[in-house]
Amino acid sequence: MKALRRLSWERFFLLAADVASISASTALTWWLRFRSGYFLDVEPYRLPVWPVLLVSSLFWVGIFALRGQYRKLYHVSRFRSVQEVAGSVGVGLLILLLATYDPSRGMLGAGRFFLLSYGAVLVLGAGTGRVLFRTVQKRLLERGVGQRNTVIVGSGQRALDLERQFHQHPGMGYRVMARLDAESMEGLEQVIRQYEVAEVVVTEPERELLFQVIQRATSLGADVLIVPDLHGLVLGNVKSFDIWGMPVIQVFPHLMAPWQFLLKRLGDVLAGGLLLVVGLPLMVALPPLIRWQSPGAPALFRQRRVGKGGQEFTLYKFRTLHPEEHRAREGEHSPPPVLPNDPRLLPFGRWLRRYRVDEWPQCWNVLRGQMSLVGPRPEQRALVEDYVRRWPLYARRHNVRPGMTGWAQVRQHYDQSLTRLEDKLGLDLFYLENMSLGLDLKILLFTVRTVLRGAGR
Repeated sequence: MKALRRLSWERFFLLAADVASISASTALTWWLRFRSGYFLDVEPYRLPVWPVLLVSSLFWVGIFALRGQYRKLYHVSRFRSVQEVAGSVGVGLLILLLATYDPSRGMLGAGRFFLLSYGAVLVLGAGTGRVLFRTVQKRLLERGVGQRNTVIVGSGQRALDLERQFHQHPGMGYRVMARLDAESMEGLEQVIRQYEVAEVVVTEPERELLFQVIQRATSLGADVLIVPDLHGLVLGNVKSFDIWGMPVIQVFPHLMAPWQFLLKRLGDVLAGGLLLVVGLPLMVALPPLIRWQSPGAPALFRQRRVGKGGQEFTLYKFRTLHPEEHRAREGEHSPPPVLPNDPRLLPFGRWLRRYRVDEWPQCWNVLRGQMSLVGPRPEQRALVEDYVRRWPLYARRHNVRPGMTGWAQVRQHYDQSLTRLEDKLGLDLFYLENMSLGLDLKILLFTVRTVLRGAGR
């Protein structure tokens, strides 16, 4: 099939990128260590360059392949690519350290430090190569090059939203060739053959329908993806264990170890304190500018929000709306969300929101333990009670501290409709299910990109 031939070419280019970056990292490490004059180490032996580069490339490509890094060419972010490289380099270094261990020289010798420095350069070099590959791949996908022919199976609103999302974001790599419902499943095989479909996405995973899709699609070499609803997310977020031999299932377990929560809190305190110190000039300069645009009104906006355990706290932000709008927001009801060109915005408030500067005072909430850098967005009590009545799972968000930024905030704009809210709840549940320090770092990098682009709201 054409799709399989394309995958072979993409795998070849990924392999070529790895070989180039591994060779460059190996050559750079050898030059820095033995030929640059920066170190006193004597070059242990002189060999032609190309055999060394060939052997090192074969070794590391073999490690990458054994860890499955050439199996999945799509659905891998640049951040995840660097994580995979770092993990593979760690495994390779462990093998090299064990293979070159000499009891007479001990564990800490010049050769051991050379290997460790080589690993650091390799992570940087091969990681950069992977980032460049994924960046080029995404740019090509946005231009329609390399997209996977896709069929959506589903007839509801979720299927329509997914099809619109694929059309609006070609960088995701999906070219929708058809959308089928349960009644037109007989034509699935013909559509897969006709359009050489690479992936079938199911948005209504009823058991009988799902079995039909899997059987027919996989027999023709197409991958099957399932888009779960909230019920599916709940069923997926479980952990099994036994009590005196009786198997039971725990729903919504704590997926982060206590030491990770401790590191997360320590990072919040350090980063929150640093941001407050760095932002001290803003804390001094911005209040007079805000009061100048709306005389007689306070520069800081205060509002009660619901945090961890359902406890309320006072959230602080720089004021960005006209005073009467902020007074409305401090009341029991909530006005419509703020849009990019909203007339309720102060002229200076527009800039504060674009670069997320209005949220800087929340660092004080972070230091006090009321918020975290990363977590679900905190809401007002009245909104929370309304949301919980509509979706009882909404209360699950209060098992952790709310965040200045979060997975839902970087992946989706703030609530604009009940449908959007349900999607956002799904993103929050995904974060709670996959909480990790690595995911927090990824969210922070997304947030920094949003700030640098001035894409905040």
